[in-house]
Amino acid sequence: MKVVIDISPLKTGHKTRGIGMYTRRLIEALHKIDKKNQYIVTTKANLVRNADLTHYPYFDLFFHTLPLKRKTKTVVTIHDVIPLIFPKDFPAGVRGKARFFLQRLAIRSVEAIIADSYNSKKDITKYLGIEPEKIHVIHLAADGAFMPQSKEKIARIKKKYALPKKFLLYVGDVNPNKNLTKLIAAMQKVRREMPDIHLVLVGRVFADKALPQVKQILSAIEKSKLSGRVHIRSSVPLDRPETLAAIYSQAKAYIQPSLYEGFGLPILEAFACKTPVVAGKVASIPEVAGEAAIFVDPLSTESIASGIIKAMKLGEKERGHLIEKGNRQNHKFSWEKTARETINVYTQVLAG
Repeated sequence: MKVVIDISPLKTGHKTRGIGMYTRRLIEALHKIDKKNQYIVTTKANLVRNADLTHYPYFDLFFHTLPLKRKTKTVVTIHDVIPLIFPKDFPAGVRGKARFFLQRLAIRSVEAIIADSYNSKKDITKYLGIEPEKIHVIHLAADGAFMPQSKEKIARIKKKYALPKKFLLYVGDVNPNKNLTKLIAAMQKVRREMPDIHLVLVGRVFADKALPQVKQILSAIEKSKLSGRVHIRSSVPLDRPETLAAIYSQAKAYIQPSLYEGFGLPILEAFACKTPVVAGKVASIPEVAGEAAIFVDPLSTESIASGIIKAMKLGEKERGHLIEKGNRQNHKFSWEKTARETINVYTQVLAG
């Protein structure tokens, strides 16, 4: 079997985001466990000759990431359809709508689709009109480098990034579905009861202060008078998991206040680093977190605040119990498993 994998996500801004990580880790795992088949990685997948199958590990609703005409049977990974679920937050414009029409035509003619979660599968069917039989759910996994770090490494990273003594951690993007302004409002309530708690926001996108979403978050921090309690760390390299793991390892808890996630990978990263998780009980998050998180209603500031306070006040025994649950949940996922299940999809497509 000669499989072409499009690595365009590794040549764009997606390189250091979840999509780039998925592309890299999948390719690494395929090469590790499968010596029988041939894998060709390229940014010009449609030009490779004599291939049996092509896998596009990223599908953009509003840009031409999938050719209408293809030479081989095709598998596409759709991570989420968030812009279709929250159209007001992701206006497509006239050109975007035209591209969406073409992308939808292209995706409906592929042989198989991979979704990160059962929740994403449901929404792909609903919003793109694709029959569920064509969609295969294959979960992601945390990078193997995510694990509790040594005291020396933690101390070094703590000093380098000037991290506070006692903090709640968020890692990721600033899109509206991340619900960060609601998190800031919740922190205002947390501060009244626990004035020594800080919030650390990690993500390169926070450096773009001209971005409307970043402006909105900075404004919320200022209005809430939390400037000394909320710390943005945009210089942390998200493509160096050991550094990020050292930050997870010293956080009192990790918070995922999202209104929607296609998967929610930082939850598993936190579990792997033995950090308790507070998360919205929505979309794919319960599927990923199992029973190992403190769940909150992301639409309620009170609920988010209560969840944070609960996590921060966990006794040693309760905290240890929650961490062990997270550890067990994390071990249900691995990149080798993801790769094996992906190969199964390839095989089914070629046998069809």
